[in-house]
Amino acid sequence: MGSSDIERSVAELHEKLERKIESTLGDFEKTHLRGLARKSYACILNCYDDSTNITPFQIDECSRYCQREIQSAQQYIQNEVSQFQARLNRSLMNCNDSFSASITPEIQNDPKKLKKMEGTLLHCMSSVVDNHIELIKPLQNRIEAHLSKFK
Repeated sequence: MGSSDIERSVAELHEKLERKIESTLGDFEKTHLRGLARKSYACILNCYDDSTNITPFQIDECSRYCQREIQSAQQYIQNEVSQFQARLNRSLMNCNDSFSASITPEIQNDPKKLKKMEGTLLHCMSSVVDNHIELIKPLQNRIEAHLSKFK
């Protein structure tokens, strides 16, 4: 297995995970965030409708107040996804570290042994990706529980 084969396999694993995450986040956008955004914009319109008796500063304050829920929801999702990605990156780094630590000059100079080690690396990475795909459901549950507070 050459380095281009490994790179292609790693890219495929990345795409597999990315599709699942994008699908999950797209569902949240459709089912929760759009409604919160609509509610926020309607509230902001009310701030401007009532603007005859208030100052521009008060309109700005009113607008910021209207946006607090959507901003909180987006920030929560962003934090959850960032933590998920950090855990994923640490796990993949462990695979890479184990691979790097196992490489000796003997293995580097033997294409069969190197190919076997690359296969072990790919298996480790594949296991990490599959495990993290399983962790998307708990991630989804945490986000849904948080977003349900805004209904």
